[in-house]
Amino acid sequence: MTLLSNHILLIEDDAIDLALLENILDEFVSGEISCFSSSIEALAYIQSGKVERIDLLVCDWQMPEVNGIDILQQFRIHY
Repeated sequence: MTLLSNHILLIEDDAIDLALLENILDEFVSGEISCFSSSIEALAYIQSGKVERIDLLVCDWQMPEVNGIDILQQFRIHY
């Protein structure tokens, strides 16, 4: 059963948690799920201007390079 058709950005630095979350979302979401294990790469993706829209952001708060609050601040600026 598909509930949504959107673009989701998933950021999680733990590889096992990232894979688990991606599998769960994939069960309920039709559309694109962009996954990042690096907060630096995710931040660059958000700031790139190449993405038209992101409908949902799922983000770890405690990451070594860039924390979730900084990611959220940049997300709000760009979207």
